[in-house]
Amino acid sequence: MSQPAFETESQNGEVALSSERPRYSKFALKHKFSLINPSFYRFVLVGGGSFIIDASMYFLLIEFVFTGDTGAAQFARAIAMLVGLLLTWIGHRYYSFGKRKQLSAKAQFKWVVLVAVCSISVNFIGFSLMHTLLPQHTLASLFSLGFGVGLGLVVNWLGANYLTYRNVAAQAKQLCGLTK
Repeated sequence: MSQPAFETESQNGEVALSSERPRYSKFALKHKFSLINPSFYRFVLVGGGSFIIDASMYFLLIEFVFTGDTGAAQFARAIAMLVGLLLTWIGHRYYSFGKRKQLSAKAQFKWVVLVAVCSISVNFIGFSLMHTLLPQHTLASLFSLGFGVGLGLVVNWLGANYLTYRNVAAQAKQLCGLTK
């Protein structure tokens, strides 16, 4: 009786037959769905840096620009969020996913805003759900915050990796039937 042949895909995309059962699914190999991916670490670094700048700018605006104006907190937050969003987009475009052939800047920024809205929504829903279900305690509030941020990070990573900063050249090859 002959050995079964399995289709395997190498890192450079070549497909070959092997008698050894693959350790990863075809989906995982095809989409490189892994947290070991270096772009994921760059993604977290850019996002974390942008968050620090966003939060710092918000507190500086409240402390030194809008002092004593209670209604200006939302305006300060909107300015800081816009700066954070722009920094995140630039950082991801040129650092996290800079090696990919990308969409035009205008088209890409539309995706950035859409993915950010989805990520913020999932973050808030996850936070609200945990905050409602758990007892009112400081640790529970921190867990709720972390839970929401984690959900938002997953949605943001998937949206950024597969929509906003997708590899346009690889997508074009797939559409033309040049790759599997």
